[in-house]
Amino acid sequence: MLRAVGSARSRTWPSFSDEKEETEAEVLVVAAAVTAIAAAVVVVVAVVVVVVVVVVVVVVATHKLAYRFLL
Repeated sequence: MLRAVGSARSRTWPSFSDEKEETEAEVLVVAAAVTAIAAAVVVVVAVVVVVVVVVVVVVVATHKLAYRFLL
């Protein structure tokens, strides 16, 4: 009788290895999410830098052309 109860308990309780695998999977999911967010931030910063550089170049070129025509 006690063996049956003991074996039933061992089947219902998760082992430590199952919990460890679940934790590793959660860590991998979080790491993937953090990596994706970091990549998105890098892309947004790169786009902003390119836009700022293009705007500066256009403004400088326009002013130089305006000075040539005015002088």
